[in-house]
Amino acid sequence: MLKIKREHILQPLQMVVGVVERRHTLPILSHVLIKITGNKLTITATDLEVQLSASVDLDEALPDEEFTLPGRKLLDICKTLPDSAIIEFHLDPHQIIIKCNKSRFNLSRLSSDEFPQLEQEEIVVETTITKNSLYFLLEHTHFAMAQQDVRYFLNGMLMEFASDKMTTVSADGHRMALAWQFYQIKLDEVNRVIVPRKGVLELMRLLGSSESEQITLKVGTHHIHFSCNEFTLSSKLIDGKFPDYQRALPRNGDKTIMINRDEFKEILQRVSVLLDKNRSIRIELAESKLKAIVSNSEQEEAEEEITIDYSAAPLALGFNVGYLLDAVNAMESPTFKITLTDANTGVLMEESGNECAVFVVMPMRI
Repeated sequence: MLKIKREHILQPLQMVVGVVERRHTLPILSHVLIKITGNKLTITATDLEVQLSASVDLDEALPDEEFTLPGRKLLDICKTLPDSAIIEFHLDPHQIIIKCNKSRFNLSRLSSDEFPQLEQEEIVVETTITKNSLYFLLEHTHFAMAQQDVRYFLNGMLMEFASDKMTTVSADGHRMALAWQFYQIKLDEVNRVIVPRKGVLELMRLLGSSESEQITLKVGTHHIHFSCNEFTLSSKLIDGKFPDYQRALPRNGDKTIMINRDEFKEILQRVSVLLDKNRSIRIELAESKLKAIVSNSEQEEAEEEITIDYSAAPLALGFNVGYLLDAVNAMESPTFKITLTDANTGVLMEESGNECAVFVVMPMRI
Protein backbone atom coordinates (compact mmCIF):
# COMPACT_ATOMS: atom_id res chain seq x y z
CA MET A 1 0.00 0.00 0.00
CA LEU A 2 1.14 3.53 -0.83
CA LYS A 3 -0.10 6.63 0.93
CA ILE A 4 0.27 9.83 -1.10
CA LYS A 5 -1.08 13.32 -0.59
CA ARG A 6 -3.76 14.38 -3.08
CA GLU A 7 -1.79 17.42 -4.27
CA HIS A 8 1.30 15.29 -4.92
CA ILE A 9 -0.73 13.29 -7.44
CA LEU A 10 -2.89 16.12 -8.76
CA GLN A 11 -0.14 18.60 -9.59
CA PRO A 12 1.94 16.44 -11.99
CA LEU A 13 -1.18 14.70 -13.32
CA GLN A 14 -2.69 18.00 -14.43
CA MET A 15 0.54 18.86 -16.23
CA VAL A 16 0.67 15.67 -18.31
CA VAL A 17 -2.96 14.70 -18.87
CA GLY A 18 -3.29 16.87 -21.99
CA VAL A 19 -1.09 14.37 -23.82
CA VAL A 20 -3.33 11.40 -22.93
CA GLU A 21 -5.21 10.24 -26.01
CA ARG A 22 -9.01 10.52 -25.82
CA ARG A 23 -9.42 8.30 -28.88
CA HIS A 24 -6.59 5.89 -28.36
CA THR A 25 -5.64 3.06 -30.66
CA LEU A 26 -3.84 1.19 -27.88
CA PRO A 27 -5.36 0.78 -24.39
CA ILE A 28 -2.04 1.66 -22.74
CA LEU A 29 -2.17 5.15 -24.31
CA SER A 30 -5.12 6.04 -22.08
CA HIS A 31 -2.97 5.25 -19.05
CA VAL A 32 -0.29 7.27 -17.29
CA LEU A 33 2.86 5.70 -15.88
CA ILE A 34 3.40 6.48 -12.20
CA LYS A 35 6.91 5.92 -10.93
CA ILE A 36 8.11 6.36 -7.35
CA THR A 37 11.83 6.47 -6.61
CA GLY A 38 12.63 7.36 -3.02
CA ASN A 39 10.94 10.67 -2.30
CA LYS A 40 10.32 11.57 -5.96
CA LEU A 41 7.07 10.82 -7.81
CA THR A 42 7.00 11.06 -11.60
CA ILE A 43 3.95 10.76 -13.84
CA THR A 44 4.40 10.18 -17.58
CA ALA A 45 1.90 10.33 -20.45
CA THR A 46 2.41 9.66 -24.16
CA ASP A 47 0.49 9.47 -27.42
CA LEU A 48 3.52 8.08 -29.33
CA GLU A 49 4.15 11.55 -30.80
CA VAL A 50 4.61 13.54 -27.61
CA GLN A 51 5.82 12.20 -24.26
CA LEU A 52 5.52 14.35 -21.16
CA SER A 53 6.76 13.64 -17.62
CA ALA A 54 6.19 15.77 -14.53
CA SER A 55 7.80 15.22 -11.14
CA VAL A 56 7.12 16.26 -7.57
CA ASP A 57 9.04 15.77 -4.33
CA LEU A 58 7.23 13.77 -1.66
CA ASP A 59 7.36 14.55 2.04
CA GLU A 60 9.05 11.23 2.75
CA ALA A 61 10.65 8.37 0.88
CA LEU A 62 8.37 5.55 -0.25
CA PRO A 63 9.20 2.07 -1.56
CA ASP A 64 10.23 2.16 -5.22
CA GLU A 65 7.20 1.32 -7.36
CA GLU A 66 6.01 1.58 -10.95
CA PHE A 67 2.45 1.13 -12.18
CA THR A 68 -0.09 2.47 -14.68
CA LEU A 69 -3.60 3.87 -14.22
CA PRO A 70 -6.19 5.43 -16.59
CA GLY A 71 -5.05 9.05 -16.71
CA ARG A 72 -8.28 10.98 -17.09
CA LYS A 73 -10.20 8.78 -14.64
CA LEU A 74 -7.48 9.24 -12.04
CA LEU A 75 -7.57 13.01 -12.58
CA ASP A 76 -11.35 13.13 -12.19
CA ILE A 77 -11.10 11.12 -8.95
CA CYS A 78 -8.40 13.38 -7.51
CA LYS A 79 -10.35 16.53 -8.40
CA THR A 80 -13.40 15.31 -6.47
CA LEU A 81 -11.48 14.38 -3.32
CA PRO A 82 -11.11 16.99 -0.56
CA ASP A 83 -8.04 19.22 -0.31
CA SER A 84 -5.11 17.82 1.70
CA ALA A 85 -6.64 14.32 1.51
CA ILE A 86 -4.39 11.28 1.85
CA ILE A 87 -4.94 8.74 -0.95
CA GLU A 88 -4.21 5.07 -0.42
CA PHE A 89 -3.13 2.95 -3.40
CA HIS A 90 -3.54 -0.81 -2.95
CA LEU A 91 -1.73 -2.57 -5.80
CA ASP A 92 -3.07 -5.86 -7.12
CA PRO A 93 -1.78 -7.61 -10.28
CA HIS A 94 -4.74 -6.57 -12.48
CA GLN A 95 -6.29 -3.65 -10.64
CA ILE A 96 -5.47 -0.88 -8.23
CA ILE A 97 -7.82 0.01 -5.39
CA ILE A 98 -7.86 3.68 -4.46
CA LYS A 99 -9.17 4.60 -1.04
CA CYS A 100 -9.69 7.98 0.58
CA ASN A 101 -11.79 8.35 3.71
CA LYS A 102 -14.96 6.44 2.82
CA SER A 103 -14.39 6.59 -0.94
CA ARG A 104 -13.21 3.52 -2.82
CA PHE A 105 -12.40 3.10 -6.52
CA ASN A 106 -11.26 -0.03 -8.36
CA LEU A 107 -9.30 0.91 -11.50
CA SER A 108 -7.87 -1.36 -14.15
CA ARG A 109 -4.10 -1.80 -14.18
CA LEU A 110 -2.03 -2.53 -17.25
CA SER A 111 1.54 -3.74 -17.07
CA SER A 112 4.07 -0.92 -16.95
CA ASP A 113 6.14 -2.99 -19.41
CA GLU A 114 3.52 -2.15 -22.06
CA PHE A 115 4.05 1.58 -21.61
CA PRO A 116 5.94 2.94 -24.66
CA GLN A 117 9.52 4.03 -24.03
CA LEU A 118 11.60 6.39 -26.14
CA GLU A 119 14.40 4.70 -28.04
CA GLN A 120 17.99 5.76 -27.47
CA GLU A 121 19.29 8.14 -30.12
CA GLU A 122 22.23 10.32 -30.97
CA ILE A 123 22.02 13.91 -29.66
CA VAL A 124 23.18 16.39 -32.30
CA VAL A 125 22.46 19.67 -30.46
CA GLU A 126 22.43 20.28 -26.70
CA THR A 127 22.02 23.72 -25.19
CA THR A 128 20.16 25.77 -22.60
CA ILE A 129 17.90 28.77 -23.13
CA THR A 130 15.84 30.80 -20.70
CA LYS A 131 12.15 29.92 -20.45
CA ASN A 132 11.11 33.46 -21.36
CA SER A 133 13.29 33.41 -24.51
CA LEU A 134 11.79 30.09 -25.61
CA TYR A 135 8.27 31.30 -24.84
CA PHE A 136 8.95 34.45 -26.90
CA LEU A 137 9.91 32.31 -29.89
CA LEU A 138 6.81 30.11 -29.64
CA GLU A 139 4.40 32.94 -28.86
CA HIS A 140 5.49 34.95 -31.89
CA THR A 141 5.23 32.10 -34.40
CA HIS A 142 2.85 29.32 -33.26
CA PHE A 143 -0.32 30.83 -34.77
CA ALA A 144 0.97 30.53 -38.34
CA MET A 145 1.36 26.73 -38.21
CA ALA A 146 -0.84 24.89 -40.71
CA GLN A 147 -3.53 22.47 -39.57
CA GLN A 148 -3.85 19.14 -41.38
CA ASP A 149 -2.17 20.45 -44.52
CA VAL A 150 -1.22 17.83 -47.10
CA ARG A 151 2.20 19.47 -47.04
CA TYR A 152 2.87 17.72 -43.74
CA PHE A 153 6.05 19.69 -43.07
CA LEU A 154 3.89 22.82 -42.58
CA ASN A 155 1.91 21.17 -39.75
CA GLY A 156 4.59 22.15 -37.27
CA MET A 157 7.26 24.68 -36.45
CA LEU A 158 10.75 24.95 -37.86
CA MET A 159 13.41 25.31 -35.17
CA GLU A 160 16.78 26.37 -36.50
CA PHE A 161 19.94 26.26 -34.42
CA ALA A 162 22.95 28.28 -35.49
CA SER A 163 25.91 29.63 -33.54
CA ASP A 164 24.59 32.09 -30.93
CA LYS A 165 21.10 32.16 -32.46
CA MET A 166 17.89 30.12 -32.34
CA THR A 167 15.14 30.80 -34.89
CA THR A 168 11.53 29.59 -35.11
CA VAL A 169 9.42 29.78 -38.26
CA SER A 170 5.83 28.81 -39.01
CA ALA A 171 3.96 29.09 -42.30
CA ASP A 172 0.74 27.78 -43.83
CA GLY A 173 1.13 28.97 -47.42
CA HIS A 174 -0.80 32.21 -46.81
CA ARG A 175 1.32 33.76 -44.07
CA MET A 176 4.57 33.30 -42.20
CA ALA A 177 5.83 34.18 -38.74
CA LEU A 178 9.54 34.37 -37.96
CA ALA A 179 11.25 35.00 -34.61
CA TRP A 180 14.77 34.64 -33.24
CA GLN A 181 16.70 34.89 -29.99
CA PHE A 182 20.41 35.07 -29.26
CA TYR A 183 22.00 32.67 -26.79
CA GLN A 184 25.36 31.09 -26.02
CA ILE A 185 26.13 28.10 -28.21
CA LYS A 186 28.78 27.26 -30.78
CA LEU A 187 27.85 24.95 -33.66
CA ASP A 188 29.87 23.87 -36.65
CA GLU A 189 26.80 23.85 -38.87
CA VAL A 190 23.19 24.99 -38.84
CA ASN A 191 20.73 22.36 -37.58
CA ARG A 192 17.05 22.49 -38.60
CA VAL A 193 14.20 20.37 -37.24
CA ILE A 194 10.39 20.52 -37.54
CA VAL A 195 8.44 20.10 -34.30
CA PRO A 196 4.81 18.90 -34.70
CA ARG A 197 1.95 21.21 -33.78
CA LYS A 198 0.92 19.26 -30.68
CA GLY A 199 4.44 19.33 -29.25
CA VAL A 200 4.64 23.09 -29.76
CA LEU A 201 1.27 23.80 -28.12
CA GLU A 202 1.99 21.50 -25.15
CA LEU A 203 5.34 23.21 -24.61
CA MET A 204 3.70 26.64 -24.69
CA ARG A 205 1.14 25.53 -22.11
CA LEU A 206 3.87 24.24 -19.82
CA LEU A 207 6.00 27.35 -20.12
CA GLY A 208 3.04 29.60 -19.32
CA SER A 209 4.17 33.12 -18.65
CA SER A 210 7.80 34.09 -19.11
CA GLU A 211 10.40 33.05 -16.56
CA SER A 212 14.15 33.57 -16.37
CA GLU A 213 14.82 29.95 -15.38
CA GLN A 214 16.90 27.91 -17.81
CA ILE A 215 15.47 25.02 -19.80
CA THR A 216 17.67 22.33 -21.34
CA LEU A 217 17.08 21.57 -24.99
CA LYS A 218 18.38 18.45 -26.76
CA VAL A 219 17.90 17.67 -30.45
CA GLY A 220 18.20 14.02 -31.37
CA THR A 221 17.96 12.23 -34.69
CA HIS A 222 14.22 11.56 -34.26
CA HIS A 223 13.09 13.59 -31.22
CA ILE A 224 13.52 16.93 -29.53
CA HIS A 225 13.64 17.10 -25.72
CA PHE A 226 12.89 20.00 -23.36
CA SER A 227 13.58 19.55 -19.65
CA CYS A 228 13.59 21.61 -16.45
CA ASN A 229 12.91 20.94 -12.78
CA GLU A 230 9.15 20.59 -13.25
CA PHE A 231 8.83 18.61 -16.48
CA THR A 232 10.46 16.81 -19.38
CA LEU A 233 8.76 16.97 -22.78
CA SER A 234 9.89 14.90 -25.76
CA SER A 235 8.37 15.25 -29.20
CA LYS A 236 8.87 13.31 -32.39
CA LEU A 237 10.23 15.36 -35.27
CA ILE A 238 8.49 15.72 -38.62
CA ASP A 239 10.57 14.12 -41.33
CA GLY A 240 10.57 16.65 -44.14
CA LYS A 241 12.22 19.76 -45.52
CA PHE A 242 10.78 23.11 -44.50
CA PRO A 243 10.66 25.71 -47.33
CA ASP A 244 13.43 28.30 -47.50
CA TYR A 245 11.88 31.02 -45.35
CA GLN A 246 14.47 33.59 -46.41
CA ARG A 247 13.13 33.43 -49.96
CA ALA A 248 9.60 33.99 -48.67
CA LEU A 249 10.51 37.30 -47.03
CA PRO A 250 9.35 40.21 -49.24
CA ARG A 251 12.27 42.24 -50.52
CA ASN A 252 12.61 45.77 -51.85
CA GLY A 253 9.23 47.01 -50.64
CA ASP A 254 8.96 50.66 -51.68
CA LYS A 255 6.11 51.75 -49.36
CA THR A 256 6.47 51.93 -45.58
CA ILE A 257 3.73 52.83 -43.11
CA MET A 258 3.87 53.26 -39.34
CA ILE A 259 0.58 52.24 -37.70
CA ASN A 260 -0.78 52.55 -34.17
CA ARG A 261 -1.25 48.95 -33.04
CA ASP A 262 -4.30 49.40 -30.81
CA GLU A 263 -6.06 51.70 -33.26
CA PHE A 264 -5.55 49.27 -36.14
CA LYS A 265 -6.66 46.29 -34.04
CA GLU A 266 -9.84 48.07 -32.95
CA ILE A 267 -10.96 48.97 -36.46
CA LEU A 268 -10.31 45.41 -37.68
CA GLN A 269 -12.38 44.00 -34.82
CA ARG A 270 -15.27 46.40 -35.44
CA VAL A 271 -15.62 45.86 -39.18
CA SER A 272 -15.22 42.10 -38.66
CA VAL A 273 -18.75 42.02 -37.21
CA LEU A 274 -20.08 41.77 -40.77
CA LEU A 275 -17.57 39.22 -42.08
CA ASP A 276 -18.59 36.26 -44.25
CA LYS A 277 -16.98 32.83 -43.96
CA ASN A 278 -14.15 33.82 -46.30
CA ARG A 279 -12.95 36.34 -43.67
CA SER A 280 -11.81 38.80 -46.36
CA ILE A 281 -11.26 42.48 -45.63
CA ARG A 282 -10.35 45.30 -48.02
CA ILE A 283 -7.62 47.70 -46.98
CA GLU A 284 -7.46 50.96 -48.97
CA LEU A 285 -4.46 53.26 -48.71
CA ALA A 286 -4.71 56.86 -49.88
CA GLU A 287 -3.26 60.25 -48.95
CA SER A 288 -2.74 60.20 -45.15
CA LYS A 289 -5.40 57.57 -44.46
CA LEU A 290 -6.03 53.85 -44.17
CA LYS A 291 -9.54 52.54 -44.68
CA ALA A 292 -10.79 49.06 -43.67
CA ILE A 293 -13.88 47.84 -45.50
CA VAL A 294 -15.93 44.66 -45.13
CA SER A 295 -18.90 43.74 -47.31
CA ASN A 296 -20.85 40.50 -47.16
CA SER A 297 -23.21 38.41 -49.29
CA GLU A 298 -26.22 40.17 -47.75
CA GLN A 299 -25.10 43.47 -49.29
CA GLU A 300 -24.10 44.83 -45.89
CA GLU A 301 -20.97 46.92 -45.44
CA ALA A 302 -18.77 48.17 -42.60
CA GLU A 303 -16.11 50.84 -42.98
CA GLU A 304 -13.50 52.34 -40.64
CA GLU A 305 -10.75 54.87 -41.25
CA ILE A 306 -7.59 55.93 -39.42
CA THR A 307 -5.00 58.61 -40.15
CA ILE A 308 -1.54 57.43 -41.23
CA ASP A 309 1.58 58.89 -42.80
CA TYR A 310 1.13 57.75 -46.40
CA SER A 311 1.85 59.80 -49.53
CA ALA A 312 2.30 57.20 -52.30
CA ALA A 313 -0.26 56.33 -55.00
CA PRO A 314 -3.61 54.93 -53.81
CA LEU A 315 -3.54 51.17 -53.26
CA ALA A 316 -6.19 48.57 -52.39
CA LEU A 317 -5.38 45.14 -50.96
CA GLY A 318 -7.43 42.21 -49.72
CA PHE A 319 -6.54 40.16 -46.62
CA ASN A 320 -7.83 37.44 -44.38
CA VAL A 321 -8.58 39.58 -41.34
CA GLY A 322 -7.70 36.72 -38.96
CA TYR A 323 -4.15 36.66 -40.32
CA LEU A 324 -3.73 40.38 -39.68
CA LEU A 325 -5.16 40.12 -36.16
CA ASP A 326 -2.93 37.14 -35.28
CA ALA A 327 0.17 39.15 -36.19
CA VAL A 328 -1.03 42.26 -34.37
CA ASN A 329 -1.92 40.25 -31.26
CA ALA A 330 1.62 38.84 -31.14
CA MET A 331 3.02 42.37 -30.88
CA GLU A 332 3.45 44.39 -27.68
CA SER A 333 4.79 47.73 -28.87
CA PRO A 334 2.32 50.61 -29.42
CA THR A 335 3.31 50.95 -33.09
CA PHE A 336 4.40 48.68 -35.91
CA LYS A 337 5.71 49.05 -39.46
CA ILE A 338 4.18 47.64 -42.65
CA THR A 339 6.35 47.42 -45.75
CA LEU A 340 4.61 46.65 -49.05
CA THR A 341 5.04 46.79 -52.79
CA ASP A 342 1.73 46.16 -54.56
CA ALA A 343 -1.59 44.29 -54.26
CA ASN A 344 -0.03 40.97 -55.31
CA THR A 345 3.06 40.85 -53.08
CA GLY A 346 3.20 39.79 -49.44
CA VAL A 347 3.37 42.55 -46.84
CA LEU A 348 6.02 42.60 -44.13
CA MET A 349 4.91 43.53 -40.60
CA GLU A 350 7.55 44.48 -38.00
CA GLU A 351 7.00 45.54 -34.41
CA SER A 352 8.62 48.84 -33.42
CA GLY A 353 11.43 48.39 -30.93
CA ASN A 354 11.49 44.62 -31.41
CA GLU A 355 13.95 43.48 -34.02
CA CYS A 356 13.54 39.78 -33.22
CA ALA A 357 10.24 38.98 -34.99
CA VAL A 358 8.65 39.65 -38.38
CA PHE A 359 5.37 38.58 -39.96
CA VAL A 360 4.45 38.11 -43.61
CA VAL A 361 0.84 38.08 -44.84
CA MET A 362 -0.06 37.36 -48.45
CA PRO A 363 -2.88 39.47 -49.93
CA MET A 364 -6.12 37.94 -51.27
CA ARG A 365 -7.90 38.74 -54.51
CA ILE A 366 -10.58 41.38 -54.07
